Amino acid sequence: MKTALIAGTKEKSIGRFVADSLHKNGWEIWLYSRHAEKVDKPHWHERKCDISSEKGIAELMEEIRDVDLVMMLADTGGHGLLENLSETKVKDCIDSKLVGSVLLNKSLRNKFSKRNEPIKIIWCAGKPSGKSKDLILYSMVNSGLA
Repeated sequence: MKTALIAGTKEKSIGRFVADSLHKNGWEIWLYSRHAEKVDKPHWHERKCDISSEKGIAELMEEIRDVDLVMMLADTGGHGLLENLSETKVKDCIDSKLVGSVLLNKSLRNKFSKRNEPIKIIWCAGKPSGKSKDLILYSMVNSGLA
């Protein structure tokens, strides 16, 4: 059985949508988000995890025996007019998208370095040209990672 680690536990998130589809096709699912409630069903797990914290990632990784696919969709919602965003909101967006992506990759590499098959990692981001001005921070951070 293949295993997927996916960000996004909200009811209408891209992560949950993809996880539902993979689960129907026989995959073990691990969903995570900052506000998740612990869920354990057959081949379906949800965990709370602050992706910008090595400690949070380590706690999540302790439970995962193997992983074939990782979908990085973490987003604190750097939405709104740039001039109206607080310093905290800007830092939260950068932490979840940029810092979180690097820390999760580091943890995956450390834990699964002896795997014979590579882990497929999908990082989802938008393009600055495709975003309205109220998503400027989100677009800037995504472009920095692309």
